[in-house]
Amino acid sequence: MKTHIYDFEENSTEGWSGRSGSNVVEVTQEQFQSGQYSLKTTNRTSSWHGPITNVTDKIKLGVAYEFSAYVRLAEVPASPSSIKLTMQVDGDQGVSYVGIGSASVSTTDWVQVKGTYTAPADAAVLSLYVESSNPTESFYIDNVVLSPAASPSL
Repeated sequence: MKTHIYDFEENSTEGWSGRSGSNVVEVTQEQFQSGQYSLKTTNRTSSWHGPITNVTDKIKLGVAYEFSAYVRLAEVPASPSSIKLTMQVDGDQGVSYVGIGSASVSTTDWVQVKGTYTAPADAAVLSLYVESSNPTESFYIDNVVLSPAASPSL
């Protein structure tokens, strides 16, 4: 098991796309948490619109992983936003959505959103996405990390 990092430094979306027909994602140098690039999401019309990527081949079922992403709003929000990392799980029981981590954001500073997630054994497709409670705000993501969780010491 290895760590996977999406840092967009190859000037590529690295498999990320918009989670709706209108949602646009693009690599940009406008803002970045480190390096020279990040992924910008614009043209959102619902809170669940945002960047999404298939991580099925990046993680093992039944193993705990730590997920982390840096997120930065494009503009200061009128009221605080909740930024969330969410896993869409397509499996034997249909589609489910599991929150991995969230953070309240009220500035345009980079904020780390993180949490731990274990994929169920019946998961056929696992898709990680970033969403915001404010349905129209644009935001950047950078340095998204999927890493096997540390085993507890005995």
